[in-house]
Amino acid sequence: MRTYNKIPSVFNKEQIYSLFDAINTPDVMMACIIGIFCGLRITEITTLRYLDIDFVKKQLKVNNGKMPGKNLAGYGKDRIVPIPSQIIPLFIMWKNMHPNAEYLFTSLSKEIKPITSKQIFKKYKKCLEKANLIVFRKFDTAGHKKNLYNFHTLRHTYATLLWERTGDIYAVKQALGHSDLEITMVYTHVSDIALQNKINTAFESPMPYRSSHKVEEVSNNLNPKSNTAMLKQDNPIEILKARLAKGELKLEEFRQLRSELIITPDTDYFG
Repeated sequence: MRTYNKIPSVFNKEQIYSLFDAINTPDVMMACIIGIFCGLRITEITTLRYLDIDFVKKQLKVNNGKMPGKNLAGYGKDRIVPIPSQIIPLFIMWKNMHPNAEYLFTSLSKEIKPITSKQIFKKYKKCLEKANLIVFRKFDTAGHKKNLYNFHTLRHTYATLLWERTGDIYAVKQALGHSDLEITMVYTHVSDIALQNKINTAFESPMPYRSSHKVEEVSNNLNPKSNTAMLKQDNPIEILKARLAKGELKLEEFRQLRSELIITPDTDYFG
């Protein structure tokens, strides 16, 4: 039985800029960079160790991933995640800043332990507030208000960008560590870029139409410099509508010019 997957929220480019401008602590900055460039969950980030990172192969290993210790086998899932070349220097710099640490993010109270997800998220939430990204449009199962954006939004944004720029849903599935392709398919619905490109391609060819001898006259009214050859590549009704939308024509002028066009029933664009 297929399950219904809600379309996740993602950050747009301006929101990403606003968020990173609002970050004022190094640990949150580094955690967010890993989240949006590698697609890791917050628990996977807080438990990430330096020995899990291969700087030569430019990849990291996620150990005991989603829901550690809670699946049927008693363990989570391991996966290898590529690291974009652009942020490798940031990983190296971060390591040099903490030469003796085991974890990338150590506990605030115990240096031998990793920081908790709650501690990172508390700081992250303040950045969301500073960036005006607290938007209550969702509700949890108890009916309480829930922010539209959280730390997991970085992972959703990563997946959406990966899909938009590669068009390879299997690559997205592998990068996220999903076991079911259907779960990954939700990101094809998040992004409208792929659909927009397909729609542009589908309608890039001119639509045929028939017009009366008035077409050339209407063309000259629309643009004195245009000619009939150019007009034949477009629907004259659509040209009129575009000029009306831009405020170049008044409604009365639009109606008069439209009435001068004779479109036969078999080529009616609205039928």
